[in-house]
Amino acid sequence: MKKIILIISLFVSLYSYEIKLNQTFTKEIVANKISFNISLTVEADNSQEVIKKLDAFSKFVTNFKTLNISGGKYNTYPKYIYEDKKRVQRGYKGSIRFVVSSTSKKDIKSFISKLTTKKISKKENLIISSSDWQIDEKLIEKTKEKLRLEAIKWSKTYAKKLDEDCKVLEIDFLKTDRFRPYVRTLNSVSKENDIPLPKQELKKLSIDVRYRFGCEL
Repeated sequence: MKKIILIISLFVSLYSYEIKLNQTFTKEIVANKISFNISLTVEADNSQEVIKKLDAFSKFVTNFKTLNISGGKYNTYPKYIYEDKKRVQRGYKGSIRFVVSSTSKKDIKSFISKLTTKKISKKENLIISSSDWQIDEKLIEKTKEKLRLEAIKWSKTYAKKLDEDCKVLEIDFLKTDRFRPYVRTLNSVSKENDIPLPKQELKKLSIDVRYRFGCEL
């Protein structure tokens, strides 16, 4: 898909003239990368037990080698309650968070399935949230390259349409590529809930190109 800006600048000299115009090229691409935010909060009588549980969960998540996993830092802190208007410590709490993403539906579904069937105690709270589809950076760059090649081929064809004595003098790929990734957010859900994958949708990626053609009189 392409769009021509109808304002054409024409420069004429004694033996030649130049034509300048802008063109937009567009392709539709499917969001191909899905991500989930995973968080676990635990409680225990002492900080060592909290760290042990968080470390076990970290090993479980990072064992999925086919997924892109970031995060994993955890923190522990005392748990306080109020008794007789006094602040009293009762054990410790800790939390750990991950962002898990993949371009494979099969891999992400396998991970979520195993995660939601993992045994969680009453003193542990697992939250899976903010599922969305995005465009992988590699796919974006690959699509941009295809658009650039299309723009180059178009310029050669257009030059011939102008006149046999016309040629492409300059192609300027403007830094105005437009892209808005599709995002759909799910409400936070506990591990007992069914977690559907959001629907993938088409999105448009566009690049703007400025041309300069030269023609002999």
